[in-house]
Amino acid sequence: MTLALDGTAAKPFGNPANYLDPTAEAFKKIPAYWGTLRYNNIVYYGAVMFDIAFPFYATAHLVGLPAFPTAPIILRTISMLAALMSLLFVYNFAKRHAGVVVGVLSCAALLTDGNFIYYMTIIHPDTLQIYFGLLALGLALRHSGDGSLSSLAALGMVCGLVQGTKFGGPWTVPLATAALLMGIRATGAHQWDKKVIAQRVAVLGATALLGWLGTNPYAVITPYYFDSWVAQWQIVGSSGGPLGTFTPWDWMKAIYDYVGPLGSALAVAGLLHGLSGGFSTTRKRALFLAAILSLSQIAYYALLGKLWVVVGYLLVALPLMAMLSFDFVVTWLRFILAKPFGRLARPITLTFVFLATLYLGTDHVFALVNQTLALRHRDNTLLALNDWAAKGGIPPDARIVFDDLGYFDPKIFKNAKMYGGVLTWSGVNALDPEYIVLSSSLYGSPHYAKLIETQHLAADDPNPFSMLMYQALIPTPAPGPTAAEGITFVKEIAPESSRAKASSPAHLTPWRSLEARVRSSLALLEGIWQPIDKPRVGPTLKIYKRKPNKPSDDQH
Repeated sequence: MTLALDGTAAKPFGNPANYLDPTAEAFKKIPAYWGTLRYNNIVYYGAVMFDIAFPFYATAHLVGLPAFPTAPIILRTISMLAALMSLLFVYNFAKRHAGVVVGVLSCAALLTDGNFIYYMTIIHPDTLQIYFGLLALGLALRHSGDGSLSSLAALGMVCGLVQGTKFGGPWTVPLATAALLMGIRATGAHQWDKKVIAQRVAVLGATALLGWLGTNPYAVITPYYFDSWVAQWQIVGSSGGPLGTFTPWDWMKAIYDYVGPLGSALAVAGLLHGLSGGFSTTRKRALFLAAILSLSQIAYYALLGKLWVVVGYLLVALPLMAMLSFDFVVTWLRFILAKPFGRLARPITLTFVFLATLYLGTDHVFALVNQTLALRHRDNTLLALNDWAAKGGIPPDARIVFDDLGYFDPKIFKNAKMYGGVLTWSGVNALDPEYIVLSSSLYGSPHYAKLIETQHLAADDPNPFSMLMYQALIPTPAPGPTAAEGITFVKEIAPESSRAKASSPAHLTPWRSLEARVRSSLALLEGIWQPIDKPRVGPTLKIYKRKPNKPSDDQH
């Protein structure tokens, strides 16, 4: 994302593909500070994030500010602000149509979602897509009440922006269609005319197209965007991918596992309640449209996402389902308690729902606290890797390749290179490194861990997701020779917290998971107040020494 933003400052100005497209003239002039890092032919999702960032980055570029850290700061700021605006929308929408307590709890559900925190703190367009998706819901609700062409045009424009952030336009279509029909209903029966309907569909479609292409004109000016998108789609949307084929049932199961049995039951009840409530009031229309948007986003990914299952893609659906669930519980509890308690039914209901949610969600909150504390990098394994290498662990001129997360000071280790994906034997042979670093951020992730365990390929198989190298190296438990000839396991750098799990004291309370979370929080806080030499957070890194085909510069 940063490389793409940097490329927008080159001619033709504003084109995110300048430094991604090997055929582009600007690609030949990528600044030297990028070293060997390239992301050839990768799809850049959409241009909305770059459109927002470009005026700020171009100004900074003109006054002489360096790309680093200027570009990452701008992009991270956009991610953070979009996330905060999403939280604000969820709270206000739920508060207006379901009450303050539901608003607070719905907002808390989104804020304590680990995927939401992840996207909020990295450079990625997901939080922008969340915000524009939620904004589309607000505009759909407005149009359902006034039926005006101006609100319909605004809705279409924002749906186009959702497409322009990260291909999310299709899951807004059911929402926009429902709003269009409800808008016609709001204007009166005389508007149910084929000509009027065609006019409104044209307005909606034209403004959606304008919202998309207006923010991403290079999608049609150059062929790069569509070519890279088609290549990406052939991987993501095709059956029989490298990780297997994921079905809608796999997505449903993942959502069930993520929110739990109680959350799943309440989500289904809330969705049915929203869909069956009718359209007679603004509140009922709000719940109906929220249910439509939730289901359409889930259906979009469940039907088309065959490469893998990522629940974090559903960060519009999840908070809306939380809102619908809380509203369902509050509505029915008030109905049940109204007769025996009268006026006290409402405060009793709200207090019960709030306290029950607080009790059930405390473990989840501490998980979020730990995730947030872990964002602090001073005691990170990535920096520990660099410190160890700089103190003599690896010669400065050695050729190093690391598959995923890792850090080597480029001023010291000029021949260190990030591979940026599954490291295969063909990749190793092409780069001929003397040191290989494997990160648990890749080999320990659920998709790849399963693939390492189950994949069976021939030694000469050209599969780009071949796990043969990981299968040969990862099982080696201690420093020494590995199953691969000429490769020795040198060192493992792991967060201290992962080492301490086995020796943790006996549980003192019945709430074992919560107790473990609290202990982890205290350990992380201790590291912040009293820094230690050993890393507390970050992926586990395994370092291997390899006998190269040719010596490095310091061996000549």
